[in-house]
Amino acid sequence: MTPQELFESALSYYNGTDERPQDYLKAYGLFLEAAEAGHIESQSYVGRMLSQGKGVEQNYEEAVKWLLIASEEGNADAMNSLASCYR
Repeated sequence: MTPQELFESALSYYNGTDERPQDYLKAYGLFLEAAEAGHIESQSYVGRMLSQGKGVEQNYEEAVKWLLIASEEGNADAMNSLASCYR
């Protein structure tokens, strides 16, 4: 799958759909795969999920790493989440 396809699949697990029940762990795995391939929105989701402990153990250090990467590419959601981590 392409990074965009991974992102879209992850988003459907993150939000839950008629076909896919909400599953944060599956969503995180797919977001992470897309993030590692350079998908900016996925990098932001990985960072937010890590900072909130959604589907994974909360890890601010790793969250900040991913949020910084996405923020440097101009992702506004990542910038907001990064600010929350610093608070």
